[in-house]
Amino acid sequence: MERVRILKLDFHQFILSLNINKNGNAINFYLFPQL
Repeated sequence: MERVRILKLDFHQFILSLNINKNGNAINFYLFPQL
């Protein structure tokens, strides 16, 4: 379980960094990860 949570966190950080590089919209991604 703990491992899965860490993996999810890493994935989120990966998406966030990608989003920052693309258009600086990372705040939206972080606040609304479901959308």
